[in-house]
Amino acid sequence: MNATERTPEGATNLKKILVEDIIIGMYVAALDRPWLETPFAMQGFYVHSDATIAGLSETCSYVYIDPRRYDSNLVDKLHGLSGRKQPSVNAKTIRDQLVPKERTRYRDEVEIPEEIESAKSTLGHAVEVVDACIANLLAGRKLDTAAIEEAVKPIVSSVIRNKEAFSALVRMKQFDKYTYSHAIACAVWAAILGRELGYPPEDIEALSFGCALMDIGTTNLPPELLSQPSQLDKSQLESMRRHVEFGLEIVSDTGLSDQTTATTIIKTHHERFDGSGYPDGLTNSEIPIFGRIAGLVDSYDAMITPRPHSPALTSHQALLELERNVDKLFQKELVGYFTSAIGIFPVGAVVELNSGEVGVVIKQHPDRRLRPKVMLILDKDKLPRAELTVTDLGFEDDADNIATSWILHELPKDSHGIDVSRYFLWNLNGG
Repeated sequence: MNATERTPEGATNLKKILVEDIIIGMYVAALDRPWLETPFAMQGFYVHSDATIAGLSETCSYVYIDPRRYDSNLVDKLHGLSGRKQPSVNAKTIRDQLVPKERTRYRDEVEIPEEIESAKSTLGHAVEVVDACIANLLAGRKLDTAAIEEAVKPIVSSVIRNKEAFSALVRMKQFDKYTYSHAIACAVWAAILGRELGYPPEDIEALSFGCALMDIGTTNLPPELLSQPSQLDKSQLESMRRHVEFGLEIVSDTGLSDQTTATTIIKTHHERFDGSGYPDGLTNSEIPIFGRIAGLVDSYDAMITPRPHSPALTSHQALLELERNVDKLFQKELVGYFTSAIGIFPVGAVVELNSGEVGVVIKQHPDRRLRPKVMLILDKDKLPRAELTVTDLGFEDDADNIATSWILHELPKDSHGIDVSRYFLWNLNGG
């Protein structure tokens, strides 16, 4: 047995099978390698989709399943593990809708330090444009969708060159107004997810533009409704839901066709996979793909942004919340792609290690998403370190390939008085 081939604890109740023999519904209790060397956020999970199996096949040769934990409809299949699995036709069809037949395989063209200045300039320009457009709209003028569309295109170009530079800037930037910060952030998250799914640049631009506009209808709502510090009551929720109707009216007045991607996104970004959304209660494949994407990035950004009625979640907490709602509010495969695109602990995240030290994530490893490169800022006693040190958790192993350092959890970005932008940009500028 080699260093990475270990029998897991409690293996007497587990069954070892090849990844090619996994079927939907099984419970994967252990892998053929330590969890921290894999991209999986959860240590133990049910196999809900073909996408999960594909992810396992890229990482492992075999896994350990718990035969006591499975979908009861699969009992007959569990007695024939060597047989060929039969995928769910409906699930496969819905999954295949997400990814274009001729998928573009993107790779970062430049490193973060090379992209960061351009991304900062692009972000600043986008903030000015969206802010001005909303101010004009509130003053009774028509929304300048062309200006917003032109501001979004450089965002997409930047994300295509390097997805982490813009992502980190959005996380670090302090905005004064939720409306335009949310619009820009959603355009960024949509571009990152569109890149992960392999859409061509022109489709990513259309997706990002639509996500930038999807909540424009909130400008027609009473300001006190948007800033209310408590949860909305039933009547207020009904009023809030009218922002979809208002958004469609606003963009219609600009001359945008009812058939554009933007109007589709505005109309469907609050539909949910199980039919619990609005305005039409659409379910799974009835929801346009870009509507499903918009709904996910809208929810994610709302969760990681402080609001009058709720504190911000960390990115990791928000991803776990999305995972808890797979195939309820959000499509399972789409959540998987988004998690892969954003990263378990994204660049710019403040994290605490098992040593008690605190640092900022400055680079991810695609094949070791739980073990990024971290710049250590505070020591184990939460005091500033005499010297800032970069540790690469992807290579912090002992002679037996066992992790010696790992992330315990992500912290709120302002934890311990840390100014993420200061340390992040310090590192990019070479110290």
